[in-house]
Amino acid sequence: MLFIFLFQSFYLLHLFFYSFFHLFFHCFFHFFLTLLPPRFHITRPRFRSSTAFDWNRVSITFFW
Repeated sequence: MLFIFLFQSFYLLHLFFYSFFHLFFHCFFHFFLTLLPPRFHITRPRFRSSTAFDWNRVSITFFW
């Protein structure tokens, strides 16, 4: 019974983390966290770069 319980739990975790459901909510929360005011964003420190990529526009969001 313990083996069956563990197998079911790992299988359900696998179904969640490898589903489009998880992918949708991942993108959903990333999108809405970027709509927060800039004081809630953790941004990369400013530096001069020769590339066209603007690192100052990048916001890193953490959610567990």
